[in-house]
Amino acid sequence: MKVWPWAWLLTLAALVHPTFSGLTKTRLVHTKYGQVQGFIRQLGSLMGRVEAFLGVPYASPPTEEGRFTPTNTPTPWDGVLDATRAGPVCPQLVPEPGDEKPQEVSLPRECAAFINKLRPLLSNQSEDCLTLNIYSPISVIAGSEVYPVLLYIHGESFSWGAGSLYDGSVLAAYARVVVVTINYRLGPLGFLNSYGGSTGGGVVSNFALLDQIAALNWVAENIREFNGDPSRVTVFGRDTGAACISYLMDSPIVPPGLFHRVVLVSGSSQCPWPHVESPLRSTLRLAVALGCPVPEHPGAAHPNTVACLRRANLATLMNAARTVHPPAFMSAWGPSEDGVVVAGRRATMTGGGGGRSKVEVMIGFSPWESWSWLGDTLLMEGVDELTFTRVARTWVRNTKRHHLREVLAAALQEYTDWSAVHAGPLTRRDLLLNMLADAGVVAPLHQTADHLSQTNKVYMFLCDITQGFNRKDGLSSHESHRSQQPGWELGLLWGAGLSSATMSPGAPPPPLPGPVLNQLSEGVITHLTNFAKTGDPNLPRESPSPGFASVAWPRYRPDTRNYFKIGVPPMVGSQYRAHQLALWSWLVPELEAAGRTYPPEHNSWELTDDPSLFYGPVMPPDPWYFLPPGATATAGEAENGLEHGGRAGAVVTSTTISTVMATVEPRGGPASSVRGRPTAPAVTTTLALAPTAFSSNNLSGQNDRGEYVRYSTALLITVGLGVSLLLLNALIFMLLFWRRPHQHPCQVQHPQGHVDAHLMAAGGMGHPTLGGPPDCVKASYEKLHLTSDQIQQLTRLERKGCGGGSGMIERETSFSVSNLLDHSTGATDDQGQFRAQSIHTLS
Repeated sequence: MKVWPWAWLLTLAALVHPTFSGLTKTRLVHTKYGQVQGFIRQLGSLMGRVEAFLGVPYASPPTEEGRFTPTNTPTPWDGVLDATRAGPVCPQLVPEPGDEKPQEVSLPRECAAFINKLRPLLSNQSEDCLTLNIYSPISVIAGSEVYPVLLYIHGESFSWGAGSLYDGSVLAAYARVVVVTINYRLGPLGFLNSYGGSTGGGVVSNFALLDQIAALNWVAENIREFNGDPSRVTVFGRDTGAACISYLMDSPIVPPGLFHRVVLVSGSSQCPWPHVESPLRSTLRLAVALGCPVPEHPGAAHPNTVACLRRANLATLMNAARTVHPPAFMSAWGPSEDGVVVAGRRATMTGGGGGRSKVEVMIGFSPWESWSWLGDTLLMEGVDELTFTRVARTWVRNTKRHHLREVLAAALQEYTDWSAVHAGPLTRRDLLLNMLADAGVVAPLHQTADHLSQTNKVYMFLCDITQGFNRKDGLSSHESHRSQQPGWELGLLWGAGLSSATMSPGAPPPPLPGPVLNQLSEGVITHLTNFAKTGDPNLPRESPSPGFASVAWPRYRPDTRNYFKIGVPPMVGSQYRAHQLALWSWLVPELEAAGRTYPPEHNSWELTDDPSLFYGPVMPPDPWYFLPPGATATAGEAENGLEHGGRAGAVVTSTTISTVMATVEPRGGPASSVRGRPTAPAVTTTLALAPTAFSSNNLSGQNDRGEYVRYSTALLITVGLGVSLLLLNALIFMLLFWRRPHQHPCQVQHPQGHVDAHLMAAGGMGHPTLGGPPDCVKASYEKLHLTSDQIQQLTRLERKGCGGGSGMIERETSFSVSNLLDHSTGATDDQGQFRAQSIHTLS
């Protein structure tokens, strides 16, 4: 399958960097900061015309002393701003071919081809990049209508991408909405965080999020001049863009009413991969790579370090940033706690709102969200059992903090096909992709929806558009799998099939027949823009697509988890993969909550750096491992360390700054900037901790020497107390038994002068040594005129009966005595009567 025919590339380049000679200019638009003039695009008689304004600045350039500072309002300009050409993109870390050395983790070929074709469109980079692009439908009478606003925050990665990759002309013309796309700072320029404390300390970071807030403020102030309605602003994004929106919904600095509806596709702050737990690690690695000074105590503020990074040459800074490798499936640069923009850790975030943003929400996902997280070799050839376990172990190590062994065991149990005697590599590949997608995207999105639906109106969709065609066309498993790439919904939304001449470079078209592609695109655009207009995807406009018009989109409810399936045909479903999602939404959080009470040695899962155990770099077990030798964590740091498996007040003995830099260095070459994909097959850790190696078939934590993770002092104290209480109880029992009154066994007599046989049968004093009856018992037997052999038989029966005195044994004893008496000779009638009384007594 060809994602982008080469013949389209020149057309796409012309769309992003057009010349527009001879095209009609727009009217002059007066903004708060100056006049702008764009161009008019004709999209045919059915959709009409669109005004396009490209490269409009919404903030001052964050250059020189403005680097690593909060976003400032734009400087007013004189004259008319030429808005017929997109501005430069922000400096970024586009994955380079050299980043893909290890064959095991090379990008999927479609991903690599897609990025290579975008590369020319991302070559014009500058720190003066904070611009936006506006696409507005032209009214019959100028200014007679105002339209809802759709502001798109691009995804791809926290390190690369641009708003100019998405052309909003078709969406604006077809749905009669104003479309806005933006650039924002990326990589270290957008997410450098120089504070390592647990409380954030009020050090402003997350500059990319501040850029997005500034763009929303600009829209609120000026969009009315472009026929947009500032009271109906919908923010939408996919992947990392959706995660940013979720952070904005939680941010305490975003004023209410800045936006009114959101669409989150394949991303949320509840996902494990957006949030950078230890941003200082990335900052220190970057500083060391550039030769900048670092403080003796890494947990302190770093004004000198930031000043050095601010003075660095841009190209040198970005090249050095390529040496910062995140743990597998995680992000080196991304949102992190700073106490201002992001006020809490991911575990304390709600996934949107936090009680502050009462907005209507639409959430979407696809079945193969993890498609680009595995290497091309694994996607083509499948996954063997050892690799499956390595990937699962790496995921658990990097995304969880407590009870890691238990979480890994639960995941392997859930995603193993127990019905197949010998599961093939392609089956295991699909199970692994399901596990990563469920844990990394789908389950967190459902958790976000569950929370938001308590106070907000929520709708959910599943985009599975090629399922019916895979069966009909007889595609192989490999080809069918590749046709399920995530992100096809963007191609539908940006007008794939409606007007190929304005296809957005960042949203490739799905591999579907033309008529079907046209119907799906019409249906998706209609439903999403209905939501932007009214908060209900079913109103006000009915979809012209036959399949979409007949299916009502239900509101999401936590008990039923309703969703609308975008596919062929569209349909309504509920409880998507309910059993698997319950593992990540309920069982794993319960395991982690229970694990927080365990000692650090159990929680930290201290593993060796054996490359055969992992699929890429792993997270160091203690986020405060970089304290200098002899330093003790502060109270706040100790609290943070405990929540992440560290030790409160523990003296860390493993660090110099150079040691910190080598902690997550992969052995397979430099890392790629593609979010979520492992970048090397191994990691070296240099922590002074007890090594514990995991083999592929060993979940218990036993290493090669047969050693186990040591028990903690708390566990030893618990065992000692238990043994002490046991001994105390034993002594009390012996004392009570010793003080108990003792009787000779023959002192308890039957009223007729015979021994109470019940006492003997119950194992009482009649058999003190189980070596035979006492003399008084023998005398009782002799009164029955029994022979010596009969007395011995009764003695054996008495021994059998003294073990518990059950009714069965008593009946057996009575029956045996009766038989013995019946066979005795020379008995008189009086003796027979006496024997009958004795039999009654013994029974």
